[in-house]
Amino acid sequence: MITIILEMLVRFQPDSLKYCFNMDNGYVEIIDTTHHRARSSGAVYEHIIVAERKIGRLLKPEEVVHHINKIRHDNRPDNLMIFRSNADHTRFHHGAEVYFDKEGIAYRKPVEVKYCSCCGKDLCHDTEGSLCFDCNNKKRREDMLSKYGDITKDKLFEMLKNESFLSVGKKLGVSDNMVRKICDIFGIPRHASYYRKLKD
Repeated sequence: MITIILEMLVRFQPDSLKYCFNMDNGYVEIIDTTHHRARSSGAVYEHIIVAERKIGRLLKPEEVVHHINKIRHDNRPDNLMIFRSNADHTRFHHGAEVYFDKEGIAYRKPVEVKYCSCCGKDLCHDTEGSLCFDCNNKKRREDMLSKYGDITKDKLFEMLKNESFLSVGKKLGVSDNMVRKICDIFGIPRHASYYRKLKD
């Protein structure tokens, strides 16, 4: 704490702006009511001003300043990194690789947008494969049906009108539960009670 106060006294000059140390969060503040990032108290963080001098322009509203050595009152220019957004800053803290633009502004590696090879819909960046959820399910259904030969919606419906799910399953070489799943794929009723009513 004494070291911090000494650093502030050395930094202070009578004709300069007033410096103060924020005890709550450990940042150094400067009283400058004209600064675009000054709060209602007139205070602005020193690292913001130093970062702006470093890049030769005002920080954009979405840009964030990071202390490389994690010491919040160490506002030397070479200890400050400017991030393009708070999201980039947060991802950096979680280990994301960062890149720098011509001004030296840091940003995380852009997420490559992937598209469904079937319908063209955007895929989540962590989606495995080349199909969206709906197209993947459709393909799985088609693959499942291809295993059961020439079974069609009408043929299955007629079989279930006359036989039990268990009996139909034996003919198809599957369980009665799989017969119900095939019913779901074709969009026909999957309950035996429905077909019993048709017989009455």
